Amino acid sequence: DRTLQFNFRLREDLGFITPGLYLSEDVSVSSWVRDGAGNTRTYARYLYGEMQTADIDTPYSRYENSGTDQWNWKQFRINLGYDKAWKNHSVSASLSGYYGIYASDPDMNGEAGDLIWYRKADVTGAFVYQYDRRLSASLLFSVSGSDNYKKAWGFYPAVSASYVFLDGRNSRNVDCLKIRGSVGRNGWDPIGEKRFLWENYHFYEGGIYLGNGSPSWNGGFTPMYEGNPDIFAETSMKYDLGLDGSFWSGKLKLALDLFREDRSGIVTQDFTEPGTAGISHPAYRNIGRVANMGFDLSASYGSRVGDFSYGISFIGSFAANRITEMAEVITVPSAALTGHPIGSVFGYVADGFYDVDDFDADGNLLSSLPTSTLGKVQPGDIKYRDLNGDTIIDEQDKTMIGRPLIPMFNYSFALTFGYRGFDLSLLFQGTGGRQVNLLDAPLQTIAFRDNTNAYPIASERWVYYPEQGLDTRASASYPRLSLLENHNNYVNSTLWIRNGDFLKLRNLEFGWTLPHKWMSQARISNLRLYFRGLNLLTFSYMTRNYGMDPEVLSGHPAMKSYNFGFNITF
Repeated sequence: DRTLQFNFRLREDLGFITPGLYLSEDVSVSSWVRDGAGNTRTYARYLYGEMQTADIDTPYSRYENSGTDQWNWKQFRINLGYDKAWKNHSVSASLSGYYGIYASDPDMNGEAGDLIWYRKADVTGAFVYQYDRRLSASLLFSVSGSDNYKKAWGFYPAVSASYVFLDGRNSRNVDCLKIRGSVGRNGWDPIGEKRFLWENYHFYEGGIYLGNGSPSWNGGFTPMYEGNPDIFAETSMKYDLGLDGSFWSGKLKLALDLFREDRSGIVTQDFTEPGTAGISHPAYRNIGRVANMGFDLSASYGSRVGDFSYGISFIGSFAANRITEMAEVITVPSAALTGHPIGSVFGYVADGFYDVDDFDADGNLLSSLPTSTLGKVQPGDIKYRDLNGDTIIDEQDKTMIGRPLIPMFNYSFALTFGYRGFDLSLLFQGTGGRQVNLLDAPLQTIAFRDNTNAYPIASERWVYYPEQGLDTRASASYPRLSLLENHNNYVNSTLWIRNGDFLKLRNLEFGWTLPHKWMSQARISNLRLYFRGLNLLTFSYMTRNYGMDPEVLSGHPAMKSYNFGFNITF
């Protein structure tokens, strides 16, 4: 492998034109290439002096591929800036141009140099005004372009302002209290994804038999999707209102941000096109819309009482999104994605389990109950609600049954303590508003799946053997056990949705810094002994009830680790 990286900058002071004016140029290059080579030979193999194979010794032959995998990124920027300050005023302005070229050969597709190219460019401007360290206002814009679209350029403006209405000059207890706000428009071009959607591409699909006597198969050739010359980058309007505060010489610090983001023009296939158009793979269009809103909050407090010091800090973020528009063909109104959060879980509403009284003497489901299209059912199988009232359990009875796996609320808090050389710190991290689908971990959920084990969750199974005194019908939360495939029981339903929130002790560290007078004789300036533990505790419904890590339903959970060590400075 060969890697080459460098950055280069020039700056020219143009103060001879007017004080505060300058010009700068930047060049950045990052590249990587992989070269492969091999030496091979054949040799004879012997056993007790007798040749066992027909192979004979040969000289080494060398193979070189001259590089089949590489990428490189070149970036160029030129910036004209102006800074000026006088009395209680200051002004900063800049105008810059950028051009970037990225090329990659990620699939090792033959000769090095058979690359995919990406080109981006933009012109950006910024103007910032400040008055008396209290008032600040900014106006920014960007004209950005990408080679990914036929319409290459987009305009993205933004404006922000802040005002400090209290500080240490007019308050003893308030160091700073500032309000700020911003609104801006930006775009997103997913580099490497969905390239050149305005072009028409074709691929082999389907076919037809043609000819007399013994017809021969002829493969079909069809559009990959319909090209759309109007396709462009996604757009996002962002609004932010914030409050910052510092009190009692920095002992207490607070920051609150309220935000809203309206994403529009999300690139998605337009499945609303009628099938009579004869296009099985419709065009990509800027159709999708998603609204996202929430808040960010951070707070910290620290103080000291004699030799004892303590501190607490908290950071949290709440965000809720909703799909407001998408190219969706709604065949089941209750299962429409529009109007729900991204990643919502859809399925059936479980209504307990079928009992022995739900079947006749021949084992057939009573005609008074809805007919299931999910497979033949028996006592102990999951019963589902007939939401549309047509006496049939099918796709028409699906609805939203669970929140997304991505949490609505993320938070963490840290505690620190110190006393005469001893220190203790704890970091907790947790989530809220999150649900998990147990069927995402089928090997731990579905008993005897692929001839494997039955995990603790299966202990809550439905059982009815009255002759043996076994009857869990009133308390069961898991269907009957079976060694056969049972589609009815293992489709998405409310029976498998669980609370996925958790709180974890991510890090604990306890240390002791030995007194300096003990160490000075050995010419040691500092010696600290410590114990550190990672992922020591997990508080969650999933762990408490099923022994499962709510973060990692399938695969290896986060590992606990214990470390002892010391830091020494001479």
